[in-house]
Amino acid sequence: MSIQKRFVYGLGWLVLALSEVGMAQTTESLCQVRLHDRSDYQGQIQVRWSSELTTTFEFKGTDKWLDSPLIKVPANIKEVQIEGSLTWNHYLDGKQKSSGSSIHHFVDFTPVIRNLRSQESWGLRMDKFVKELVKLENKEADRDGSPSEWIESSGPVPREKIKAAEQRLKFALPDEHRQLLQDYGAWSYSESFCVAVEDLDRADKQMISIWGSPASEFATLSAKNKALYQASVMLYVESGDGYGALIYHPNNAGGDYYWIHQDNLDEPTKLVDSQDKPRDYSSTMRWLIANQILFYYDDTFSDSTFIDRSSTTAMPYQLRLDFPERTKLEARLEVDWSKFE
Repeated sequence: MSIQKRFVYGLGWLVLALSEVGMAQTTESLCQVRLHDRSDYQGQIQVRWSSELTTTFEFKGTDKWLDSPLIKVPANIKEVQIEGSLTWNHYLDGKQKSSGSSIHHFVDFTPVIRNLRSQESWGLRMDKFVKELVKLENKEADRDGSPSEWIESSGPVPREKIKAAEQRLKFALPDEHRQLLQDYGAWSYSESFCVAVEDLDRADKQMISIWGSPASEFATLSAKNKALYQASVMLYVESGDGYGALIYHPNNAGGDYYWIHQDNLDEPTKLVDSQDKPRDYSSTMRWLIANQILFYYDDTFSDSTFIDRSSTTAMPYQLRLDFPERTKLEARLEVDWSKFE
């Protein structure tokens, strides 16, 4: 499944942003909730963070996104209870009323994710990240599936091969990516992969050599995007609903990163953070790993949600609402990996 096609709204979403006050030793977390009050919704949802703290969301059919005040959530939170009742319109059967209550346990992803935030080389970060994933899966052995088994590495790349690739590109790779290749190698996840050093080339050429796209497709692009791809390199290729890729475009400010897809090459998406500033290499790699690897734990931990105490920025969540039996309301907290930093 491509990253772009994951951003699909279900019957309803609440978007939550969790920000830790301090790090692992903090006594509370800050949570801000954003919700879409869909035009056909009427009702109420309550999120019980603890016996003393409940957040209530009112649906009034305004068809607007609404933001809550900041909510203080205890750092030692173990589970969250979500309950409520909504009326909504089924596209065939008209007005329905659904209610329900569910409890979701928090799984602490801090030991896993904090490795991606360290100051070590990216080769070491990746190695420790994978090892912590395995530990987490072993700890939660009753879960179905082990996504870490799909992560592979080509092994360390000789410096001479990296230099040869940079000579071919006529610009330097990001320092961190060079470290990743030298210390860990080009990693892959399932059928998607970091581009092997031998295949690092101008992005327009990689579209032909890696994707197998005909040269005629490139000829139809705007002059601006032709210039972008001729001066960029694909660092990672996603194989899913067609091909997607992470590309790096060097500039005097250190470089920009874009996500592209073969279905809309004239619409490259520049990757920015929550402050709308261009992501650097480390922020980009965390976003990439979250959307390529961590995303799949939503299925493995289908009755839980994740908490990351290593983040110094707001950690985004979504509360997904489903109505599997018309009268039954099911809700689940999910990390919005598309906004992960």
